[in-house]
Amino acid sequence: MVKVIKATNNNGNTDKKKKNKKINPNAVAMKVKAPAATKPNPFETIWSRRKFDILGKKRKGEERRIGLARSLAIEKRKKTLLKDYERSGKSSVFVDKRIGEQNEDLGEFDKAILRTQRELRVKLSKKSRYNLSDGEEDEYEDQEGGLYPERDDFDDEVPFDEEDQEAAEAEKRSVILKQLSADGTPGARGAESNGERQKSKKEVYDEIISKSKFFKAEKAKDKEENDQLIKKLDEQFTSLQSIKNVYPKKVEPDQEKADAYDKLLNEMVLDMRARPSNRTKTPEELAQDEKERLEELEEERQKRMHAADDTSDDDDAGGDDHGNSTSKKLTSISGDDLGDSFDIDEPKTKLAWIQQIERLLAFCEDVISLEALICKQSKKFCPEALVFLQTLLMAALEEKPGPSLHSELYHLMELKSPKPLLRMRGTVDEIKPLDFLMLMDSPDDSPYFTSDNFRASMLAAVVDTLQGYVNIYEEFKSFPEIFLPISSLLTKLEAQDHTPDTLKDKINATVQLINKKVDEHHMLRLPLQMRKQKPVPIKLLNPKFEEKDYDPDRQRAEERKLKKLVKREAKGAIRELRKDNYFVADVKARDKARLEEEKAAELGRNKAFLQDQEHAFKSGQLGKGRKRRR
Repeated sequence: MVKVIKATNNNGNTDKKKKNKKINPNAVAMKVKAPAATKPNPFETIWSRRKFDILGKKRKGEERRIGLARSLAIEKRKKTLLKDYERSGKSSVFVDKRIGEQNEDLGEFDKAILRTQRELRVKLSKKSRYNLSDGEEDEYEDQEGGLYPERDDFDDEVPFDEEDQEAAEAEKRSVILKQLSADGTPGARGAESNGERQKSKKEVYDEIISKSKFFKAEKAKDKEENDQLIKKLDEQFTSLQSIKNVYPKKVEPDQEKADAYDKLLNEMVLDMRARPSNRTKTPEELAQDEKERLEELEEERQKRMHAADDTSDDDDAGGDDHGNSTSKKLTSISGDDLGDSFDIDEPKTKLAWIQQIERLLAFCEDVISLEALICKQSKKFCPEALVFLQTLLMAALEEKPGPSLHSELYHLMELKSPKPLLRMRGTVDEIKPLDFLMLMDSPDDSPYFTSDNFRASMLAAVVDTLQGYVNIYEEFKSFPEIFLPISSLLTKLEAQDHTPDTLKDKINATVQLINKKVDEHHMLRLPLQMRKQKPVPIKLLNPKFEEKDYDPDRQRAEERKLKKLVKREAKGAIRELRKDNYFVADVKARDKARLEEEKAAELGRNKAFLQDQEHAFKSGQLGKGRKRRR
């Protein structure tokens, strides 16, 4: 920026710019205009698409400015590779060693600051060129502009801890001052006032050097004295230590450290040994133990009861000795008491035991019913049971179904039951439930198995079982296909003449139940049709890349990590080298094209020159062929 100063007409003169204006970093920085912030082109920006959005998570590389990155890379190659390529055929190279010019990150303001600091350091180095201080003595500074101070630094009072040391230091200081005054110590400006001549620069430097050497010699001397004193103290301390060690200490024997084996052995000795426990008793043994325990309790109760009777008799006797002696006698068992083996209260205890068992059974029944309500049945389809029940129903029919229907059942009937074993041949007044224990104990050739009572009981059990399966499988979609054949068999069985009325009622109830369930399924069942809803695409899962290495061997994991890093860096380096080669090849191609253009232009100029000469020669303007001008 340039400031415009308007002229004032007070005295008829214009204001002039101030001369010797200081150039500071602010003035330099104001000349450089800040580049205007340009908005990025949205068409040069590429956004990597996220598969899953995560709130608050930032990822690197989501936004990439391809055009900007490419232009920056080209500019960088122009400043490095292009310069090297241009200097490759030259023997001398111009190197810009100005401060801050090699660093591209610095602006003009920062470069000016660095140059100002450099100038200040140079000035300070020129001032301290003849400063011979080694960092240990005090530097001399002349506040009035002179070379030496008026007072010496040895006049400063240094506090000491001991009085003897203070006296020694004071004496040493006085000797040094006398010697310096005898040698011509700098620092007496009164000499000039007395008319003495002014010392030359060489004499001043000699005095400074001699003073420095003197101080160093004194310091070395003090250090040597201190070393001697320390050595003397060490010798005296050694003698004192020898006196102290006249009475040796009792040497305690080194206790051997307990080995791990010894520790383990001691622990094993102190551990309690395992003792065998009683085995688990059987239910019979537990019942026997309970019986013995009850008998012992009953005996104790009898003893307490007899003891109470004896004490009451003693109280009535008045407490004489004869009564006490008779109360201690055992009661004799006579012939009348032989039949009294049990007490009167014994039936009550037996009744209490039976009542406990009944309460336990009732409790078990409640638990079982509660489990049946809470637990959900598996409702697993068991086709074998239904086939067996169908076979039993077919064995009770007078006429067998054809082989086309129920082929598997017909085959089973042909092999297992050549004649209908469960077909009723007479009337039955009462149907009794099957007693499975009695059936298991009965022989195979028992006449009960060929009686109508057995057939009626068996068919009643089959019908009851079918009702249970209907209730279990009522939720199956294939319920009609499973139970409609059974319903037809039950209908035929109901239509027979010798079927009892009670059994007919059960069969009728079962058939109605099956038909009701079948109708419900038919109402809810929809016809097969094409799928209307749009098919759901298969969920795509991201591949699982293990970024972390869970190898327990840390050295091997680090080696694998370093190999992966080297491989990645090698790929990046190859990519950058390929881009550098493309850049250099492009530069070479442009240079070659430029040279060819220059050569073609030069060739054209030469050809035109020759053509002009030939034209001039032939026209007589040059040499013998030149014609006269009219």
